[in-house]
Amino acid sequence: MRYFITPNYCVPLNAKCASSSLCRRIIATHYPDVEQKLQAAHYPPGFDADKIQPHRFVPDTSRPDRPVAMLVREPLDRFLSGVAYLNINLEAAIDSLVTGSTTQASRGNRQRNIRVSKNVHFAPQAEMPYGETHLFRFPDHLQDLASLLGIGPVPQLNVTPRPKPAVTADQTAVILGHYAADVALYASITQPGVVIHAGTEEMPDDGEDE
Repeated sequence: MRYFITPNYCVPLNAKCASSSLCRRIIATHYPDVEQKLQAAHYPPGFDADKIQPHRFVPDTSRPDRPVAMLVREPLDRFLSGVAYLNINLEAAIDSLVTGSTTQASRGNRQRNIRVSKNVHFAPQAEMPYGETHLFRFPDHLQDLASLLGIGPVPQLNVTPRPKPAVTADQTAVILGHYAADVALYASITQPGVVIHAGTEEMPDDGEDE
């Protein structure tokens, strides 16, 4: 599990939860040398520093040495956003989530087979708290988290390029059943910055990149 380092907090990589936007603001605010390199880099036509995956440029750790601050997204909405982002057939995505089978995903012109159960976009959010953890709902508390991190207003970057798929009641029950711990975590956030104290066992990497 990756945690991005800021001066006072670590932020877990929670894909489809403003992770690109947070990384860009963390770089711009806390790592000016990295920001300078990103701005000076040469990009293909149509790309710039705000249209790349910025995660790999943020210093990170697997064992936070300071409190963690994280956004938590409603689990069904996050799952469907991930399905739309990777352009996966919904039924195939649910089967892959539950059984560990592979299914085809695509981003732009790139196609590949993935296991939804191992892909970073679908990693359980309930496994991300580490030690003292401050919880914020996405998107309601996004700017509250930004204020805590001292990174200013957070822009909207790397938006899912297509609508989320329609979902049936039966499909919803399967998805929410799989993410029952995430549902409980999200429900526990009654105000911005709710603090919990989690275990500090190092979590394995999610296996597939952003």
